[in-house]
Amino acid sequence: MTSYGGLIQGQSREDFFSCSSMPRNRELMRVFKDVGLVEQLGSGMSRILKVYDKSIFQILEHFIKVVFPFADVINKNKNVLGDEFGDEFGDEIGDDVVLKLIAEQPAITAKELSHKSSFSTRKISRIVKELRESGKITRVGSDRKGYWQINR
Repeated sequence: MTSYGGLIQGQSREDFFSCSSMPRNRELMRVFKDVGLVEQLGSGMSRILKVYDKSIFQILEHFIKVVFPFADVINKNKNVLGDEFGDEFGDEIGDDVVLKLIAEQPAITAKELSHKSSFSTRKISRIVKELRESGKITRVGSDRKGYWQINR
């Protein structure tokens, strides 16, 4: 991917890689947040750097180029998650991750699930909905003070 504009004026490479959020267009970012296209402002770089090395970025005066080696990240996640969550890297891994996190902390919130799994809150909502509909989990008590029960 290539982004026109380079670094924002006053932003250094260190600022960029330290995940300091400096949106180029604050109003556009606010609109994206309001309509649910982004869940948390300024979280993208930290998520990218959890999985990829800084070497995927090429920062030029007027452009920032990024090359995401997808095969590498799938293999890396298989190695990290494979033993604990199964051999396949796909949709079922999301269910397994959420179930494991719920088993560890039954009162966990969707926001905490998102943070601990690195899945978006939208994906967490979809996974939780599917787990509830399939009868794998049940909510006991209120949304605020309740907890999740895993049905085996």
